[in-house]
Amino acid sequence: MKNSRRLIALLLALALCVGLLPAGAAGTTLRISTPEQLVRLSQDCTLDAYSRNLTVLLTADIHLTGAGFQPIPIFCGVFDGNGHTVSGLTVEGRGSDLGFIRYVEAGAVVKDLTLQACVRPEGSQTGIGGVAGQNEGTIENCTVSGLVEGGEEVGGIAGRNLESGLIRSCSNQAAVTGSTRTGGIAGYNTG
Repeated sequence: MKNSRRLIALLLALALCVGLLPAGAAGTTLRISTPEQLVRLSQDCTLDAYSRNLTVLLTADIHLTGAGFQPIPIFCGVFDGNGHTVSGLTVEGRGSDLGFIRYVEAGAVVKDLTLQACVRPEGSQTGIGGVAGQNEGTIENCTVSGLVEGGEEVGGIAGRNLESGLIRSCSNQAAVTGSTRTGGIAGYNTG
């Protein structure tokens, strides 16, 4: 009886600990093929712990018009576009550091993705990019077309590419406009 109570207590403690682990903790792969799944990813990425060690793999082209997509707040894993296109991306709300992903963290990778976007937020409009508002990770083999518009630090790929940030083999086909620190790839670059 005493041993069974200890075993039950141990199992309950273990279940609670497992429940506290972030979704990406085990190095999982999340396959996304629908707008709804991409919207859910954005909702789940409000904390950096969710995407740490997570690989996101697009398995189809995704059209976001009318899906209610908001930029992915923070991303720490690997986002593999797998050669697919995300179209109908519209970012018009208030804020700074906006794009498909707001913050690409150090160690994160966004690759093999094509975006057809209209990124033109209101408010301070600082740190505006097609792929990322602010990049400290690696963005590679990505293409952006459409419109990227802001005030300061505006770029077709990233608004800000900071010290640890790396952008390589990317192309911008979007019209990019801003008042200061504006560029086809990055508006502000120390990476």
